Amino acid sequence: MLEFSRHHQEAQLASKQKQSLRQLTEDEVKLDDHLQQLYQLDRIVQEHSFNVTSLQEDQVLLRLLLPFYLQFFDTVVRCQDEHLVC
Repeated sequence: MLEFSRHHQEAQLASKQKQSLRQLTEDEVKLDDHLQQLYQLDRIVQEHSFNVTSLQEDQVLLRLLLPFYLQFFDTVVRCQDEHLVC
């Protein structure tokens, strides 16, 4: 009877270990999937950050150049109104 009980306990322990290992493997797969999603989202954020930075630089440049273009077009319009060659 003791031998049967010990054998039964060993079988239960082995079954629990297999179940724990299976659960750990499933958790590792889920963790790896989440990690891959995180890497993908990080790449997307980096791309958007680059685009935003580039657009901000373009905005600064355009704001610097706008007064010169306005002055140039104003001069062109005045010359045309006065029929001058500028």
